[in-house]
Amino acid sequence: MALRLAGVAGVLPQDATETGLMVWEKVEAASHSWFAAWGAATRGQSADRVALAALRPYQRRVRDNVKRLSRPTRDA
Repeated sequence: MALRLAGVAGVLPQDATETGLMVWEKVEAASHSWFAAWGAATRGQSADRVALAALRPYQRRVRDNVKRLSRPTRDA
């Protein structure tokens, strides 16, 4: 998140489409999270398993974003 905010603020170089991508991936992750939690709940899993299922899509996005945002930009 800090890397993205620094990019939005102009402190770090950032692709022009990054802000739109940031918004879209939040919507997509929320949708995947809801369906994962719903699936776990309908299979009768415990509350902690439902919560873990809901968090998994966000964990993947964070990991992927760290990799993507840590790469050198073409402008650098």
